[in-house]
Amino acid sequence: LFNQHIIPEVKNNIRLNTEVTEINHSSEQLQVSTKSNGNYISDKIILTVPITILQDEDINFIPKLPTEKTSSFAKIGMGAGMKVFLKFSQTFYDGNIIGGKICAAYADEREGKTGQDHVLLAFIMGEQAEYLSNLNTDLEIVNELLQELDLMYNGKATQYFEKAHVQDWTKSPFIRGAYSYSKVGIGNARSIAAESINDRIFFAGEAFNLNGHHQTVHGAAESGIEAVAAIFRTIKT
Repeated sequence: LFNQHIIPEVKNNIRLNTEVTEINHSSEQLQVSTKSNGNYISDKIILTVPITILQDEDINFIPKLPTEKTSSFAKIGMGAGMKVFLKFSQTFYDGNIIGGKICAAYADEREGKTGQDHVLLAFIMGEQAEYLSNLNTDLEIVNELLQELDLMYNGKATQYFEKAHVQDWTKSPFIRGAYSYSKVGIGNARSIAAESINDRIFFAGEAFNLNGHHQTVHGAAESGIEAVAAIFRTIKT
């Protein structure tokens, strides 16, 4: 969807490695400032950063966002999460594996693919992801998973192991988690968080989806479509 239908239309306008540090909405036009001292002027903004970035106030707003708004951000949780791809020289496991203590679910990555590699995906969330993320190195993370699989398959995981790739979103500086969750007492915080600022700054992303589709890629895309529709409603013809 993104590679074929969205990115080709906007790729020439994408600015990579451009960290936004400030949004000034005190005057008629909005000014976005970046860490590299770049400035962008706009009439409307759709802000799609993860909820953690807003909670940690990585972006300075001038003037400050309303207290009700920032309080709503704090009521939305962001769980730890990671994926670890484990490649083996041969298949010794029984397809998908459910019930591990370190990783609750391993997925056989061969399903639906034409490649011949023997790859297990460890999809780790919550407390298990926090535990692994707090280890010092990727090697330690991989070893924990191999030890668990060794217990299940009599040491075959270590015997046939070739290499691994760890994707820890918790430590990614511009993400800091997997996806949002509803804290106890969240109430209508998502609705407040998703409200625009004076019909000028609009918020989108999975955490701001109000149709029950938060925690999903399609929910994030859906919220973006709704933000664009909201902008069109504010434009006077």
